[in-house]
Amino acid sequence: MRRANNLDGTLRLLGADGNTTRESAVYAAITLVGAVVANLTDTERQAAIEALARHDDPNNPVSKGFRYMLHVVEQLGAKPALLSRMSYEIVGHLHGICLEAIQAWWTETEVPRLVDDVLQAEASAQVIAQRFAPRTPHTTAHHLVIDQLKRLGGKAQFAPIWMV
Repeated sequence: MRRANNLDGTLRLLGADGNTTRESAVYAAITLVGAVVANLTDTERQAAIEALARHDDPNNPVSKGFRYMLHVVEQLGAKPALLSRMSYEIVGHLHGICLEAIQAWWTETEVPRLVDDVLQAEASAQVIAQRFAPRTPHTTAHHLVIDQLKRLGGKAQFAPIWMV
């Protein structure tokens, strides 16, 4: 409960660390998940776990609320890591897992996948940047002709100027 009590201070720290307002809002929601779950009875927790597992129970208010939170986080355009972290917080707290164990579970499971996603995105961006990069200042008409010849398989489709 102490985590939720210092929400104002947490938001100030997040802003000072360079997080956007939207990212800070998601962090705040993640912080509140534990406080919400702490107030549930064992029966309510179990019903929420079962409702989340079925993916289609609109009658369970806890499940419905958490699904709505996740939907809002998606709509905010939050980074995949924040959406992932919120999911782990919800499931972890419902199952009674302590905060440190949730962090370790998320780190072990999701961080390698998220890093791979970032590396793939960067590699794709580099390929695109290279493809559409402006020509260097050293590029001359001669280089353009040679590039054209390479694309044509070395067969000239035109007569060089000196042969005309």
